[in-house]
This record gives sequence, C-alpha cells and structure tokens, in this order.
Amino acid sequence: MKVAITSIFEIDGAPVATFDSALGSGVAVLGGSYDPGFVGQQMSVEFDIDAPASINGNAAYSDNSVPTICSTPEGVELVGAVESQDEDGMAYLRLSEECLIMVDVLNKERLDIGRMLRMNLKMTEMRMTPIW
Repeated sequence: MKVAITSIFEIDGAPVATFDSALGSGVAVLGGSYDPGFVGQQMSVEFDIDAPASINGNAAYSDNSVPTICSTPEGVELVGAVESQDEDGMAYLRLSEECLIMVDVLNKERLDIGRMLRMNLKMTEMRMTPIW
C-alpha cells in the first residue's frame, strides 16, 4: 500500500512513523532499515499486525462498509473485510486491492468471512515495512 510518512519518533528505542494513505492516517512501527529522510516521502509498504485479534477484545465486527485506517490516542484503528481464514486460525484482512494483512486470531476463533472487522491496536502492535 502507498503511504506518505509524516513523522518519525521513537518508543522504547523502536522507530515509529505516522503516515497518510488513501484509507486515512495511522501510526506504525517502522520495520527494516529506515532513514529519517523518509519523512515527506511516499512509499509502498507492507503492514503486519503483532497482536492477535480477539473478538470483544481488540476486535469487533463493524457496520462500516468502507475500509479505513484511523489514528487513535492509543495507536491505530483498522477496518477491513475478513477475506479468509486458515485452519490454524490465521485470518486475512483486506483493506484495499493492494493491502491484505495477515492477522493471528486468539484461540483460533473462527471469524465470519466477508464481514467487516474493526481492530484497535496500540502504536507498537502494527508494523510497516517499506517494499523496495
């Protein structure tokens, strides 16, 4: 997914970036090598979620039919469609044609395929890695 990096700061020594995208603004830990010169640049990134989804915990079904990314005081809120789920509990959240995020599901709970899922993540629970 294409994002524009708006700022970079550190949390516990980890580089964290704020960004704008076609789906909204968010925040994520920067994976891979990074350069402070990324600020102001547009780049393609891959997102990873480092916290398992838990319905009625950090995740809930949403009536919102439009995928979004939104900054919150604690981190970021994602809304996307549950595209599929493996037998081992790994689910795939579709935010756009070019953005599919793998999400581990707590206790291999089965999700409703096709439904919109909202996840609320702390700043350090989502990672984005530039794709070169």
